[in-house]
Amino acid sequence: MLFFLFARIMAITKPSGGASMFEGKRILGILAARGGSKRIPGKNLRDLGGRPLIIWSVEAARQARFLDRLVLSTEDGEIMACCRKAGCEVPFERPAEFATDTATSASVVRHALVSLEEEYDYVVLLQPTSPFRLGEDIDRGIALCVERRAPSVVSLSSLREKPAWIYRVDENDRLCPHEDAWRGDEGAWGVLNGAVYVMERRWFLENEAFIGQETLSFFMPPERSVDVDTEEDLLWARFLLSRKGHGSVVSPLSGV
Repeated sequence: MLFFLFARIMAITKPSGGASMFEGKRILGILAARGGSKRIPGKNLRDLGGRPLIIWSVEAARQARFLDRLVLSTEDGEIMACCRKAGCEVPFERPAEFATDTATSASVVRHALVSLEEEYDYVVLLQPTSPFRLGEDIDRGIALCVERRAPSVVSLSSLREKPAWIYRVDENDRLCPHEDAWRGDEGAWGVLNGAVYVMERRWFLENEAFIGQETLSFFMPPERSVDVDTEEDLLWARFLLSRKGHGSVVSPLSGV
């Protein structure tokens, strides 16, 4: 109860529209959360550290200084109620056609943009499966996209395996090394961690994509790059929270 009361207070004090918060640009955050999940039933509402998984992303968006507004896109009534209770805006219900296994994240973002009366300069996609991303990670992606005038920016985590160990396996079970893996520049290799996607609105609507030839990226530390997609991922996230001194993933409400 105290958590949701504090969340409502924070929601009132954080701007949700009006004057821009960064470089004269209006920036919209979209929290996309589908109700159906085959790998983890009810994934977005599963408990993590005493609160639903999705609420971690609501908190991170609230911490971000450069977001003007955060809206939820979902077709699920329980997720709507949970996020409303935590102070997240739910201005529309996602149509069933955008809540299937085959619906793309890009189509979900497009639907959200065209469903809102207000227009924004940039849009930030936040997925609730990245609970340990911080507001500063969101701000870093926004600043990079706006200041460098990039069409989009994505967050990465460092590749744990050496690139030279990566192979494609053909239909005859033969190993086929990736030709770029032998260049030896390990520092340039990263993996999409799904935590932050920032797009210039007009570019996104024209391309309906998150990544293009001019997309920029930034790295996040592994402890903030956890992507909860399986039960094992959820167990790992809970383990990280249980570690003493793991300050990188401590929520501002951790003591509530």
